[in-house]
Amino acid sequence: MYDDDGAITEDIIGTGQSQHVLGFAGPICIDSVTTRFTRGRAVLNGLFTDGLPNPGDPLPNKFKEVFTHEFGHLIGLDHSQINVDVLLGNTSPDNLFGLPLMFPRLVGILSRVDQGFPALAPDDEAWISFLYPSATFSSEFGQISGEVLFSDPIRTPVQGANVIARQENDPLTPTVDESRRFAVSVVSGYRFTGNPGQSVTGTNPGSDFGSRDATLIGTYEIPTRGGSDTNPVLYTVEVESINPLFTEGSSVGPLADAAGEQFPLPGPPEFYNDAGESDSDDPAAFNLVPVTVNAMTSGIDIILNGTPTRFDIFESARLWLREPAPPWVRREIPFDSTVPG
Repeated sequence: MYDDDGAITEDIIGTGQSQHVLGFAGPICIDSVTTRFTRGRAVLNGLFTDGLPNPGDPLPNKFKEVFTHEFGHLIGLDHSQINVDVLLGNTSPDNLFGLPLMFPRLVGILSRVDQGFPALAPDDEAWISFLYPSATFSSEFGQISGEVLFSDPIRTPVQGANVIARQENDPLTPTVDESRRFAVSVVSGYRFTGNPGQSVTGTNPGSDFGSRDATLIGTYEIPTRGGSDTNPVLYTVEVESINPLFTEGSSVGPLADAAGEQFPLPGPPEFYNDAGESDSDDPAAFNLVPVTVNAMTSGIDIILNGTPTRFDIFESARLWLREPAPPWVRREIPFDSTVPG
């Protein structure tokens, strides 16, 4: 739907939101047997396409990206957090090249095409290819999988951490940082529902989204471009907190809607460190992960530093449960550097 004057956006998102929200989309009907989307909606706010953009408003090609972003939600894509330091002003060409089209916030007024980049970032290409694989998918992509774990004695799985696979930077191309350009992300436990519900009172049936298989908590899989057995593509794998602003319409991962907030890591961002992985390893130390096409590189588990001691075996996180709001994309707003994340 093309919202010519912003009235639809006001009615659905809220009063005054037509001045901030460029568009929103998502599924509205799901087949209970196949769990596939059967109906969805995408609404684009026409207030930003009058041909005379105000300072900070997107130019025509940028607004086309908003359409593409919302259609991404329509076919099942979540928001992605990669190169989040763009919100702190790090808008280098490498950072912008790797910035997903499915990033939760609109950054700048120039489109990827206007900047000479491909229309989709590597993260967008990887996940669309994963969800809707072509005949050549297995000859171009491999996967990295593992778990994110607390360092408590029973290695409790971590739900809601952002995991990023970054291609190894090539020292022979000093003007290009491949690690910032060619990156793919996922949220740990992304396939597990953010709201499993409960059957005791019957008042909380849970969410229609996600599995209730508890073995999926804390797990991740990342589709990445691969190489041959003799010449694999090498990646670092890192884990970080999701920005605390990325909730509700700017949500990333399953917790942003169901819990209403993002989970901060107990320690600093850190890399996968192979045999050195522990609760007190150097967070900047890393081992490269080889990826070959049509193969899964598994067991890439990351143990978080700084896990507090459990109080007892019954200790659990507080959950504030509510149904998801529709995902949308906002204009860039000043970032509060005092907020952690």
